[in-house]
Amino acid sequence: MSTKVSRVIPKWHGEVAAEINREFAETNELNETARRRRARLGLMLIWVKEAGKADGSIPHGKFREWMAEHCAAIPTSTAGDYITEANSICDLLRWQKSEIRIFEVPPHRLLTAKADDLSGADKAHQKELLKVIEQQKQFRAVTQYKQVEIVDDATVPKIGRRKGEGGKPPAPTGSVEEVIAANSKQALQHMGKVDQHLGKLGFNFVSQPDDVLTAWLGTLERSAKCAREWLNTPPAKRDPRKIAELWRTL
Repeated sequence: MSTKVSRVIPKWHGEVAAEINREFAETNELNETARRRRARLGLMLIWVKEAGKADGSIPHGKFREWMAEHCAAIPTSTAGDYITEANSICDLLRWQKSEIRIFEVPPHRLLTAKADDLSGADKAHQKELLKVIEQQKQFRAVTQYKQVEIVDDATVPKIGRRKGEGGKPPAPTGSVEEVIAANSKQALQHMGKVDQHLGKLGFNFVSQPDDVLTAWLGTLERSAKCAREWLNTPPAKRDPRKIAELWRTL
């Protein structure tokens, strides 16, 4: 005679499963909205830069000042992140950033326009734009809390390395020649790490999600533009501050 006892599934399984499924659906909807809004903000910032350059109201290199005056609540680095993401979208669509300002409907407004209200060309632009944004669906948890801070007797997680886990090395000291040699050595070490990471990527890029690849391309293109600017400037006229400003404005 069988003595096997059938297992009764607790009632709470079904209740928590329904709650998880509901939370997932709501989070997915929020992510969908967030992706479009990030793209819209980045495209809007690019449009302002290009329109300002075209009519002379925001000369090249003055966009940061314009942001400080008109959008002071947005940190420069945050605006740069939105622009970088929007640049990647433009690259994927093969849209020249200097041309998007002459679209009949600017790209950022395509994201809120109804398809029925658009002309044939603008409707095609909207469809292409939405398709690219839809591809950026993979959620990647990249924030890691490694330390905490005590605030009002409560522990608050903080982002970043713990003490002793690395970070920016101290500035070299000594004679001019010693400082130059130390900086050269450090630069070569960094380039070795970059080359190692690129080598690891190699042909494996075909298995990477689009958001990772576009981030790689955006960083590489930004770095290349700054390096070319430096190399194309006569040594006697090179100014690190101008390169730093260029990096921030790209």
